[in-house]
Amino acid sequence: MAACLLALAACQRPETTHSESLAEGELMRLPFPGWQADGKAHVQEVDLSALAGNKGKASNSKIRAAVTPIQVEKLDDTHAVLLTETQPGDEDALTCHACKATLGAYFFQHDEAGWRLTSRQDAVAEGGAYGQLGGVSITKLGNSHDAATVQWESCWQGYCGSWLALVGLQPDHATRLAKGIPLSVDSDGAHASCRALDDPKNADAEAKSNECLDIRSSWQFQGNRLIVAFEGRLSEFDSAGKLQPARKIAQQAVYEVKQDELTLVMGDNPVPGF
Repeated sequence: MAACLLALAACQRPETTHSESLAEGELMRLPFPGWQADGKAHVQEVDLSALAGNKGKASNSKIRAAVTPIQVEKLDDTHAVLLTETQPGDEDALTCHACKATLGAYFFQHDEAGWRLTSRQDAVAEGGAYGQLGGVSITKLGNSHDAATVQWESCWQGYCGSWLALVGLQPDHATRLAKGIPLSVDSDGAHASCRALDDPKNADAEAKSNECLDIRSSWQFQGNRLIVAFEGRLSEFDSAGKLQPARKIAQQAVYEVKQDELTLVMGDNPVPGF
């Protein structure tokens, strides 16, 4: 019996505690030992309770879902972060318009044996549509801090928009700084009302009687500030339901990271909800 147990122990695979490099595939196997890039092995158990809307949902937030690495970034000489995308596990994400994806963050520290996992956050922020986050990138903020941005766009019944979420990155944890800043809106797919402003002679009555939402933007970081420049035009209904003349949009909104939150400190965001 003892000989059998020794033989079994010898055949067992030792637990992986370090990665020699910052390769995505190697780092993924530290929080998810059975993870593989292809096949069912990339479906893992994740805890999404951090994003649960209430305590009642938290107990059901551990699910099995597809987890995919997005980007690895060195935060300093001895610390690194791995960002992941987790897709909804209980619906067909490719056909579910309202299904958002989840951004995860996993933190590593380098020692004599290599890179080891020091902290994990399966759920930091949500975004996107059809189970995909959109564009994810990492940028430097002031005071040697880093931040991850998630930008996505989507359309509903002819109304299109885009949004930006921001996550602060420290050597051992991530903090959601902004849930979703509106960046753009375009209503022309619904009623062609913006085109009606450009060519009123050939526009029908419906197009002329509906609002025109047409705003674009560009953004950049300056230290710990996010500068968003908007341009376009708006023709909206007032509180009495009367369509107002189109007005030009050319303005900036300045957001600043304060106490783990992105706060509007100058200007305003002209993108209306829809």
